[in-house]
Amino acid sequence: MKAIYNYCIEFDLCVGLYLNVISHNVSGKKFYEKNGMICLKTIKDFYDINNKKYDSDVYIKIFTRKEKDKKNQYIYSIMTIKEKIKT
Repeated sequence: MKAIYNYCIEFDLCVGLYLNVISHNVSGKKFYEKNGMICLKTIKDFYDINNKKYDSDVYIKIFTRKEKDKKNQYIYSIMTIKEKIKT
């Protein structure tokens, strides 16, 4: 995930990323949360798999470009939606 974050943050227009994960994927959601993503909302009936509807949780990560480390990679930090709106 850190490699993905560092790749995304190289682009000036990229301020974050989001992904959808099926709501019953508990291990996937724990992985994303462990890596600094937060669940923004749930979308009802997002997936249609074999004619069965499943909800999706939307996870986000918002980046700030504060400084670079010695490896010339951006240090990233999570901001809440409220913090992002204030800036």
